[in-house]
Amino acid sequence: YSTEYPAELDAGKGNVLVDVSHGNQISWWDLDILIAELAKRNATVSLVSQRYDLSTKLTNASCLIVASPTEVYTEDECENIRKFVDKGGLLVIFFDPAWEYIGQQGLSQGIIAPINSLSINFGLSYAKGYLYNEEEYFGLYRNIYIRKFTSSQLTQSLRSLVFFTGTYIRSTGKELAWTSNDTYSSTAEK
Repeated sequence: YSTEYPAELDAGKGNVLVDVSHGNQISWWDLDILIAELAKRNATVSLVSQRYDLSTKLTNASCLIVASPTEVYTEDECENIRKFVDKGGLLVIFFDPAWEYIGQQGLSQGIIAPINSLSINFGLSYAKGYLYNEEEYFGLYRNIYIRKFTSSQLTQSLRSLVFFTGTYIRSTGKELAWTSNDTYSSTAEK
């Protein structure tokens, strides 16, 4: 989450942290291409596996990646991350709504509670279920196209994205992308 989108990281200032201390469903394998691109820009990537290390390591980081946590973030953790972002740090939040990916621990916590415990502090709320489109899709009805974008630095030159089992995100800020009218939520059927 950031209001500005830097084109690239400054050399020597690219310390990217990946949180795995909240039972996050992410691995080096999932981030392989992203890590390679960051390395080209002189960034280092490290996993944070202990919750007590997260706030300490944020002081020397330029970016924090949070992906599909299965454990809720505490108020103190959210406050530390908020301070990090307020000082110019970049927060990247990923969430995979596929139940088979979240696992039993994520299901027992209400599926979206862990990710929303952090994201709501930045004006974002992930919905339950997944989006699908039976008219136009990429290989499988849950792989939806996004082709409507607001003009912004983040969406510049984008014509199309494919989301593989994605959900919709409610935002209190500027909306950036929309699905077609043929796309529905698996839980709301709207």
